[in-house]
Amino acid sequence: MPAGIASKPRPGRDREAGNDSVARLLAIDADRAEPHEYRLEKRLSTIGTARDNDLVVTDATVSRHHARIRRRLGRYRVTDLGSTNGTFVNGRRLRRQFTLKRGDELRIGAVRFAFMARGRAAAARRGRASPLVRLAMLAALGLALFAAGFALARYARGGDAMRRIVALLPGASAPGAARSVALTA
Repeated sequence: MPAGIASKPRPGRDREAGNDSVARLLAIDADRAEPHEYRLEKRLSTIGTARDNDLVVTDATVSRHHARIRRRLGRYRVTDLGSTNGTFVNGRRLRRQFTLKRGDELRIGAVRFAFMARGRAAAARRGRASPLVRLAMLAALGLALFAAGFALARYARGGDAMRRIVALLPGASAPGAARSVALTA
């Protein structure tokens, strides 16, 4: 008997709008001519037999709260939630979270899905940098700010700059006067 699978409706979302930047699970069912598609639009999607899951699977081999898929920085990670019959990726049982890749087979109990996500080339055409490129850009920015701060500190320690700054303070006339300047309100 094939498993019944249902995803919660998403108000205000048009499945035919062409927004294919969202990863999808395709149910692989030998009894169906066409695979059924489930979009992973939320940052955290849960799978199980309980009605409070995002993807409800009515199969005896699936636990109430079987697995979750978390999206972070464009990557999707699946975690088994202590299910009885296990969660498998490409035939291997999960012992810890696993990062899904395009084309991976995800098995929840006895129910099989194919994980589909956009490739890196498609992400580049969309105008967004991949997470690795964004991380490299952030690291380069941090390094540039560190170098600028270091150079400024070295310049300020040179002495001349400090004397010029002290001379700008009200009531400062001598190099030692900066220590005795009191700010009043």
